[in-house]
Amino acid sequence: MSELIWKECLEGVRRKQVFAIGILLIGFALLSPVMMKALPMLLESQTGSEEIAAAIPVNLRESVRSFAKNIHQIATLLLVYLGAGQIAYERNQRLVFPIHAGLNLRAMIRAKVLVYGGAIIGLTMIATGATILYGMLLLPGSWKPMSIIGWTGLEIGIYLFTAYLIGMLAGSMIRNKVLATVLGSLFLFLLGGIAGFTTFEWIFPTYLMTEANFLIGYWTKPLMGCFLMTVAWCGLMIEAIGWKLNRTNITMQEE
Repeated sequence: MSELIWKECLEGVRRKQVFAIGILLIGFALLSPVMMKALPMLLESQTGSEEIAAAIPVNLRESVRSFAKNIHQIATLLLVYLGAGQIAYERNQRLVFPIHAGLNLRAMIRAKVLVYGGAIIGLTMIATGATILYGMLLLPGSWKPMSIIGWTGLEIGIYLFTAYLIGMLAGSMIRNKVLATVLGSLFLFLLGGIAGFTTFEWIFPTYLMTEANFLIGYWTKPLMGCFLMTVAWCGLMIEAIGWKLNRTNITMQEE
């Protein structure tokens, strides 16, 4: 297992995938306070109305919410694509000889999940801290957000990790990584919309983004339940990905 983890670390560096995740997240983190600071001036220049520009709240709290919203919309798509692309790459180009050499596909999936899951969650927490600390320098207000850095970063990070797993699951079922990305992302966004109309929204991973927007720096019962359910969903997806790849390759060998 340690050899597989080391291989995934080297592969992530060689293909610059870990760097791409970091650049994406840190880029949004630094851009959100700047855009929030510039938003009233942009609106005033476009509309010519100082009243409309003055009606827009410009503060650190709204900047953090903007960061979470942008990450939700854009990073979700890219991480679903990353997961689908990795499975397509492994299945279409790299698994023939390793399988005949006795590679344990479930162990490979677990190693990939440990490496990239740790990178996604860790970099998200760093990005959340960066957007808050940078926003404190640029934006007015007396709100003290230091207590939420860990909580909000963890909530967003685990959600993005779930998006990555959904991409892997879609990629294990659909050979075309673009189609897998579209369907996986559509499923995740629809799940979030549907969950909002239920009384058990907390059982779905998408509830993590709802909690992140509350900007609360402590446990709540729904959040605790959502964390536990998300761990369960992630475990099921990891096993399903390994099962599907094993089934796919057995079929290929029989043919």
